[in-house]
Amino acid sequence: MPPSPALTDPAATLPGEADLLAAVVAGLADDTPKLVYADWLEEHGDSGRAAYLRAFVAALRSGDPLPPADPFPRAWPDLVGASIVAVTRKYGLGGHARRFLGLARPGFVAASRAADDAKLPVGASKFGGRPDLPDDVDWPADDEGDPLALLAQYNLADLAGSVAGRDLPPAGLISIFAAAVEGDAPEPDDARVLYLPDTAALARRRHPAELDSISRFASRRLLFGETLMLPDNHSPWWADIGLGDDERAWDAYRELIDTLALGHRVLGYPMPIQSDPLGGRSVRHLLTVDSDDDMGWTWGDGGSLYFTIGEADLRAGRLGRARCEMQCC
Repeated sequence: MPPSPALTDPAATLPGEADLLAAVVAGLADDTPKLVYADWLEEHGDSGRAAYLRAFVAALRSGDPLPPADPFPRAWPDLVGASIVAVTRKYGLGGHARRFLGLARPGFVAASRAADDAKLPVGASKFGGRPDLPDDVDWPADDEGDPLALLAQYNLADLAGSVAGRDLPPAGLISIFAAAVEGDAPEPDDARVLYLPDTAALARRRHPAELDSISRFASRRLLFGETLMLPDNHSPWWADIGLGDDERAWDAYRELIDTLALGHRVLGYPMPIQSDPLGGRSVRHLLTVDSDDDMGWTWGDGGSLYFTIGEADLRAGRLGRARCEMQCC
């Protein structure tokens, strides 16, 4: 499956490459999948990336300087682990590099671009605008029956074929609705997650007359970039990070993860502001919808909306079971 234009600079570009890259990401702390992947790239005419991977493995083993990744789009050195190793060394935590690689998870960062909603195809990944819903699905409402605002919709076909996208169904639309109050955050109980598996049944819906103007957000097209993410020190994996009681190391680690993917996220790990939104290792991060000046969103005092889901529900494609939590400064 060719990558969607919404997936900018995909890490895997050759036919069949995604399988090799997925094996690397599944065992980032191990050198063998990287070297197998390097041989495969060489055999398929990509000697530049093959040479880089072999040099990266050699530098990881020896502690020598990493080879420059400048010739490659950022997503690819990110997914093979080079960016994490480089930042880990920058903050004096190079001795923990393999442990951190073992904890890393693939995910996406989402960026938005202004768009005319009328010109976006039905089912497009976007913030705001009018939602795309099947005729037999009612406009989501709060417990009092008031219509909720469309925050975002994510077309999963845009993420299919990527490494992180393998944790999601290959098609369908995730739509996020919430009560958007000007200058404040929605109550988590007033957030709704819809998973609409049949995109052929979608049609662009008009806003109901009862939906006030501040809940009718201008449309912005979504673009996705692949990356690796590390857990926050509040997460259920904090002990696995392996820094013990070393406060200076924890300060460096927090600076390290702040240089990685911030803002709007899909999968990977959340970046909590106050406390762990997962609650356990059997819960996965599905989405983060961040405060966003372009959208006029301010969740509390510059906070984020975290959508989490049980591992079993994620694997079974029961994405409508995601729950929302808001955190702010």
